[in-house]
Amino acid sequence: FSLYIGYIKYLILFMICLLIHEIGHILFIKIFNVKILGFNLSIYGCNLKLEEKQYNSLKKIFKFLIYIGGILFNLITILILKSINNFDIKNLLINMNMLLLIFNLLPIYPLDGYNILFLIINNKNIINNLTILTIVILLIISIYSNSLGLIIITLILFYKNIIYYKNKDKQYLLNLFKNMV
Repeated sequence: FSLYIGYIKYLILFMICLLIHEIGHILFIKIFNVKILGFNLSIYGCNLKLEEKQYNSLKKIFKFLIYIGGILFNLITILILKSINNFDIKNLLINMNMLLLIFNLLPIYPLDGYNILFLIINNKNIINNLTILTIVILLIISIYSNSLGLIIITLILFYKNIIYYKNKDKQYLLNLFKNMV
């Protein structure tokens, strides 16, 4: 029973860290007056549905700030936590925020790193190849480290990429499988 309670505690703390990350995005979305049409928060991440016309009319720097907002909030949270006295879950919260910060920098759809890179490079082939490479490396690391959680997250990201590119770019999807074998 205590294992179950510990898991619930861990899940609640992670959801709080994820919510902090999303608040960073929402802050910049509100600063740039983009309407939020939907918000879905789950243990797999969050999806914000924005008013497309408003978002598309933003300059690249404003889009960049929206994407980096979550990462900045995780960094600010880490710095705040490091500056206050110890408490029993301080290191766990720091580690969770660090995990979200680093993971969201990866150039894998739908993570922030993918969107930031797309704003900077705007070359679909380069970004697609980086996505494939990153997923393969992440899968190798997760298998080598025997991390079931990381394996599951990597497979979820792989699945999300298959669905995304199935709808957006069928040729990329074919190349994805060709490059994997």
